[in-house]
Amino acid sequence: MFRGVRSLPPGCTMTVRDAASRIARYWSPRPQGPRPAPSLNDAREQLASLLEESVKLRLISDVPVGTFCSGGVDSSLVTALAVRQKNGPVDTYSIGFDEADYDESAYAELVSRQYGTLHHELRLGNVQFSDLFRRWSGTTTNR
Repeated sequence: MFRGVRSLPPGCTMTVRDAASRIARYWSPRPQGPRPAPSLNDAREQLASLLEESVKLRLISDVPVGTFCSGGVDSSLVTALAVRQKNGPVDTYSIGFDEADYDESAYAELVSRQYGTLHHELRLGNVQFSDLFRRWSGTTTNR
């Protein structure tokens, strides 16, 4: 379905303009000497702190923001942290698919109810998804 799809290297961005792409590195880790491993409890606390700060920073905006919530572990955690940080309701967004094997919308709805978010769902069928992909990729093929 997606020929020629590749992953970006870590710490890189890709800019596409007029059918040409450019990959640029925006971050490289600084070399560090050996450090003692933190205790499991310290690692948990540090991870929780970093996640909370990361979500908090992304909620700073002049316009309304929300979370993309698929109902998976990652997006559910981000949604939970956003609800904890934000004064007022959090909007959540998900995409449901008509094909049951790919549809996670029931899980997103559970997360929305659990955290009291204002949930918005867009449903896509196979034809709609194909049309959307064609428009996005600039390809035109006959059905």
